[in-house]
Amino acid sequence: MTESQQAIAPKSENRQVRWTVKAIWRDIEWWVVGFVFLFAIVLGTRGFLLSDDSYSVADALYRAVQLFALNSGDVDPPVPVLLQAARVLAPLTASYAAISALGALWRDQWQVAKVRMFTRDHAIIAGLGNKGLKLATSFQKAGFRVVVIERDPNNLLIERCHEAEIPVIRGDARDPIVLRRGRLPHARQLIVTCDDATNLNVILAAGAVLGGQTNSAALFVHLDDDNLGRFLKAELLEGSSLLPFRLEYFNVYDTAARTLARQAPFSRSSVGGDIGPHIWIVGLDGVGESLVLHLAGQWLESRRNGDKLPLTVIGPSIEGRIEQLFLRHPELRTVCDLDVKDVPLGRTLLGLIDESLKNDWGRPTLIYVCLEDEAAGLATTLALRSRDRFVDVATTLVLEDDDGGIGDIVRAGQSLQGVETFGFLSDALEPWALLLGANEVIAQARHQVYVDRERAAGVGPAENPSAVPWEELDEDLKEANRDYADGIGAMVAAVNGAVVPAPLVRAEGPLVRFTDEEIERLARMEHERWCRDRIRRGWRPTSSAKDIERKLHPLLVSWDELPETNREKDRDSVRELPEFLASVGFGIERP
Repeated sequence: MTESQQAIAPKSENRQVRWTVKAIWRDIEWWVVGFVFLFAIVLGTRGFLLSDDSYSVADALYRAVQLFALNSGDVDPPVPVLLQAARVLAPLTASYAAISALGALWRDQWQVAKVRMFTRDHAIIAGLGNKGLKLATSFQKAGFRVVVIERDPNNLLIERCHEAEIPVIRGDARDPIVLRRGRLPHARQLIVTCDDATNLNVILAAGAVLGGQTNSAALFVHLDDDNLGRFLKAELLEGSSLLPFRLEYFNVYDTAARTLARQAPFSRSSVGGDIGPHIWIVGLDGVGESLVLHLAGQWLESRRNGDKLPLTVIGPSIEGRIEQLFLRHPELRTVCDLDVKDVPLGRTLLGLIDESLKNDWGRPTLIYVCLEDEAAGLATTLALRSRDRFVDVATTLVLEDDDGGIGDIVRAGQSLQGVETFGFLSDALEPWALLLGANEVIAQARHQVYVDRERAAGVGPAENPSAVPWEELDEDLKEANRDYADGIGAMVAAVNGAVVPAPLVRAEGPLVRFTDEEIERLARMEHERWCRDRIRRGWRPTSSAKDIERKLHPLLVSWDELPETNREKDRDSVRELPEFLASVGFGIERP
């Protein structure tokens, strides 16, 4: 786990131990109860036989069974030890079973009551499909308190949540009343995983609940339409200062593709060798399309001498999809040497290997199999491994979830040794992958720029307590960086611009530039925004040095009163904004 991931995860070792013990107990609970039940009957039967010679075995067994109802334990002393033990075990077993039954009957009501009375700083998952369940369990394992909201009372996955002791609020997350039942005003995150239309309506309901709060939950909204999500991210940056919460859009395929691309075995040190990389992607289903984009981005960061990434995409009906990808991201043509092999699905399975050999498609150094039909993906992987030419090629089979099923088959298969599996639900819905959204990435990158400048000037943590890594930064200063990220869109809009997704644009490329007049205007705007946010968080002006403990700052003054050296810092920040945005995957466009 990286430092960023550790910073996200709560301290949870003791809680994890408790959950592990509870999980083990749930698996063996009724076996233990059944054993104690039978053991009490045996002890009771034997005890009654020892207490009275007139009892037959049937009589003793009958009275032993009655011990569970507290009706037949009264005998003349001395009481045999075996009967004494049975008189204790039997009613305890009956009481435990009765309490468990009542607990199951009132479980939902009790969970709701616990949420209302005690739960805070928790994550709310709205929508209990496969994504919602995976999120709920992964957040719980990472140490988060979790509450689920689900509108379908007959959803079979609710029982899975009960088994994991995750409270479920039954209701529609589009209803502000239901969000209040889940204690949204006291939550750290609201993660919405319903359909796209419902998800956008939940945003409105959350706004009604959180309006007027200064420290609101962060909203993470899943959108199946990745293109919609990309452009809504740009809209988010422009309008985020008007929202009563921090809002992030995510797409499970895009998030998984980013994670998978980061594992690609080419880096700055490996580029330029005798054998360059040649990547095959078989199928564009699921993560496939996003994987092309993120591999190109990874290559752009690592390549030398302007070399293009050789990339062959193979699969059914993909030429049109690749053209659409080029339209949305024209930079792809300058980054990748893309070869498209439009092969029908049947031929992908049966003739892919022979056709590649016959037509000399080149030997890949890395293969990703991304077919929606996971059985077809497995068959394709087996076909690849059956040829000597591909047996040593690093191959990754992308699955929905690699825990069990085909994942187990791959791990157990002798002919599939060396094949990796990647479960996009397993990997993309980990808390660290989700919570490091656009706003958080921008905030952390902004702080790193500040730290680098301070170090270049010879200033370290001893002289400036703020010049520390993000993980060690005071939470109030983290929020200040997040406020900066929230305000970027309004600044750009003020000079007739828009922030748009640009994952393949780099800081050294041709970027939008501001005029001197615009720089002055935006620098003033940024200082005024900074003052407003600091005052809103309880900071006050002072004529002495900055005091983090008492929230005093000497620069909480108007632009005209600000020292010229500090004005120039704000101007530099505006000048460098296009490069800064490019470094985190955004660009500035103007009509």
